[in-house]
Amino acid sequence: MQKGADKVSVDDPNGEAVVRSKTGPSTTALRFNLGIAGLAVGFGLLMLGLRLVFIAANRAVLDEEGWTCVLWAVGHGLRFDAATTALVLAPAVLLYHGAVLTRGRVLRRLLVAYLVVAVLGVSILWLADLQYFDETGKHFTYEPLVYLGAPAIPTFLGAFELYPWFSWISLLGAVAGAVAGWCLLRWWVGRSLGPRGTRRPRLLAWLPLWLAVGFVAARGSLGSYPLNIGDALISPSPVLNAVCLNPVYSVLRTAFRASERQYAFYDEAHNLRVVRRLLGLEGAEPEDPTYPLLRVSPGTPTGNRKNVVLFILESWSAKDVTCLGGRPGVTPVFDDLARDGRLFTNFHANGVRTAEGIFATTCSFPNQPVRRVLNRPVGWQTRWRSLGEVLDDAGYRTVFIHGRDLGFDEMESFLCGIGFREIIDRDDFPPSTSASNDAWPGYSDEAVVRRADEEFAAEAGRPFFGVIYTMNTHAPFPVPEGYPLLFDPGDPEGRFLNAMNYADYTLGVFFELARTRAYFKDTIFLFVADHARSGHLRQALGYTFADMHRVPFLVYGPGYVSAGRSEALGSQTDIMPTVLGLLGLRTRHASWGRDLLAPAQGKPLAVCISGDEVHWRTPRWLLVSTPGHGQPLLFDLQQDPQTQSNVWGASGITGEGVLGDLQAYLSLSQTLLYENRVFPQAAGAGPEAAPVSREKGSSG
Repeated sequence: MQKGADKVSVDDPNGEAVVRSKTGPSTTALRFNLGIAGLAVGFGLLMLGLRLVFIAANRAVLDEEGWTCVLWAVGHGLRFDAATTALVLAPAVLLYHGAVLTRGRVLRRLLVAYLVVAVLGVSILWLADLQYFDETGKHFTYEPLVYLGAPAIPTFLGAFELYPWFSWISLLGAVAGAVAGWCLLRWWVGRSLGPRGTRRPRLLAWLPLWLAVGFVAARGSLGSYPLNIGDALISPSPVLNAVCLNPVYSVLRTAFRASERQYAFYDEAHNLRVVRRLLGLEGAEPEDPTYPLLRVSPGTPTGNRKNVVLFILESWSAKDVTCLGGRPGVTPVFDDLARDGRLFTNFHANGVRTAEGIFATTCSFPNQPVRRVLNRPVGWQTRWRSLGEVLDDAGYRTVFIHGRDLGFDEMESFLCGIGFREIIDRDDFPPSTSASNDAWPGYSDEAVVRRADEEFAAEAGRPFFGVIYTMNTHAPFPVPEGYPLLFDPGDPEGRFLNAMNYADYTLGVFFELARTRAYFKDTIFLFVADHARSGHLRQALGYTFADMHRVPFLVYGPGYVSAGRSEALGSQTDIMPTVLGLLGLRTRHASWGRDLLAPAQGKPLAVCISGDEVHWRTPRWLLVSTPGHGQPLLFDLQQDPQTQSNVWGASGITGEGVLGDLQAYLSLSQTLLYENRVFPQAAGAGPEAAPVSREKGSSG
């Protein structure tokens, strides 16, 4: 027997020396758990230090944002650090417990080796991200995973060629940190696990607790919505959002998700020629080849200062609107407005989800097949130049109003990041307002439009851009008790049309109030649906390909916008340039649409996407395709407006040309999306960006 100050060695029956600690069980458990906690704190401090390096590298830009905002972004980013720490240390926690259970050296050494590799990997990734951010204006997402293959060596050498001093200092610093970590971690693991040979199976009882803590930290929240890359979108300033986001988290987030399909049917030069021809931009060379769709809308820097109110009507299909061929009496208020406004009868949604409709409408960029833009990590770091940001830069108050929770699909985070300074949803309505109690709790459209009128009427002289997103025509189609029903509520068709009739009634409530306000005469009102009715209802009611994505679009501005019906083909991506034309506002943007009220320009088209099914529509042709898979369908809309006959085989040459335009359009959109080349990082910046507020008047 060997004795020491705090340990004793005895021989077991097999003759092997076993070291046992003289400390009690409670002391061993405390030391064991402090060891894990210390590793978590250490990794958190490492990432905080790397974040400070990022801030120092971008100090010139961040000085303009104000250091209060920077500190606020750092604090918000602690959630990402905690989530990253939990993900990185999850294997280490399992190895930790395994080392205690087996009392062997192998798992101890494997544990230390894993931790050292983690320190090295996190450091290199952060430091490489500094260079990547400097080049692209965004953090890593999936890119390092792609570079692990054949491109690794040329990419590595290219970094040293472009940034020799920084690359060498970064590499040597990361290696030095790993060597120091090896020494420190060996000592730390030895102290927390005790002498070699110590075997305490009862310490495994702590494993469920650590797994639970790690799960909560990795999820980032105990609420309904887990942490996602979109939660880093806390400000209209892209650099502040970058301070918040942890690039290790964004890479890991990508690694645990299915890869997104990307399209590259032709080379970029060909794709660019096609898209510029379609958008009517082929007459002049791009002002910046890196951002090939940059353009300037005609007008003056201030425009006419008209207010803009945009109604986004939940699930309003054109086929259901009375003046567009729907049942009589369903939408009498909309019909009256349409008689005095410009009604577009051949207008289409760009997607089938609310997030897709709001994105295409506000950012004027096409949705993508299979996985929508806002479901791709890269979509949250792309520099968008939205209609909200354009008008915010022009001095407009920007406000988005909805009666339910805007946390779905991370819409609130996205809206805050694209120029909406005020977000009002169900949490911001006074308790006295009656709520609509259904499967998705919130406030009825009448409460929403009354609140919107109050917000708009409160403005005195300052123009505003207000978006009102309705909700009653979303399943389960609630209608306030006592409201007279036109159709049988037991029938799914009748239930939806009753909700649509109620939503139409609330438009009347709004305009009854608005016409008494000073802002009314200086306001342009637009109405568009986020998407057509949901798929199962759409098919059950016999919708054809011609009807599937057709939605109402109305521009109403008495005394300013001439009344009439227009058969011009359009879609949600056309709304931004149309609004800029109505305002006469000269500004830079990168819209993928056309001004529908201006003289003909480009080639009219509408791209409507449902999953991997893409509808490419021109005035004559409708192509339905799953890009890269199978033979498409082709319909001649002039000869077959109800899309009953596929003529792909009979019109193969024309069909190939239409398909080629679609492929070039998709390819270029994904190139610009994944390379963050939609709009320049620093261009179009407005006043110093303050944290976006949910409270009226506090977001200055």
